[in-house]
Amino acid sequence: MKVNSVLTIILLILMLHGCGKQYTETRAEDFTPKQESQLPSSKVELSAIERQRAQILKDAESGDAESQWKLGGAYRTGFLGGSVDPVNAAIWYKKSADQGYDKAQLSLALLYSEGGELPKDITKAVELYKKAAAQGNPDAQYMLGFLYGTGEGLPQDDIEAGKWYKRAAVQGKAAAQISLSSWYGLSFPPRDNVLSYAWCNLAAAQDKKWAKVCDTIATRLTPHEFSEGQQIARNWIKGDDLHRQ
Repeated sequence: MKVNSVLTIILLILMLHGCGKQYTETRAEDFTPKQESQLPSSKVELSAIERQRAQILKDAESGDAESQWKLGGAYRTGFLGGSVDPVNAAIWYKKSADQGYDKAQLSLALLYSEGGELPKDITKAVELYKKAAAQGNPDAQYMLGFLYGTGEGLPQDDIEAGKWYKRAAVQGKAAAQISLSSWYGLSFPPRDNVLSYAWCNLAAAQDKKWAKVCDTIATRLTPHEFSEGQQIARNWIKGDDLHRQ
């Protein structure tokens, strides 16, 4: 039977097996520079952050795409000691995105996807996700897979969802790996519980909350299939797809 929504599948698994909160937590603030996230605890630190903010602003105004993205992140989260200003965040994200900087394209797409701070515009979001995904950005590839899987902003298409999940999964994105595991177990023709288990193991290696999902998949395997799935996961090299032996 055709599966219409990967979100429904994963949420059901989580509800049945107690794996915690919702599997997708992709937010705009997840894609801002994190090394500057601590608030200053002294005047010396404050001075250093002020200098850093001034340098980023100078570089952004001179047209440096990465600095424009960082400045957008500063306005988005206030991580350089300034006030939160989503309007200016979007302005600087767009300046960077217009230069083809994939991280800015992703950050701006997430703002459009979320709505609230900016008017929700899933059409603009999809356009930006596609641009970033075409450059190999795994987070954008994952989001395209998610939107194809749910049918939000794109025609619902399980096969396209799987293609984009796989592109992100082979780069090591855990959310894409667990989604691809679900696809192989419940949706992809033909079903392949061994590959489903192997992808789940790769996701669980990064986040142990997926271990219970892997245990559930394992109950559907023969001893030989169980060993095969484990070996496939152990032998995986980042950048490669998984294949049956």
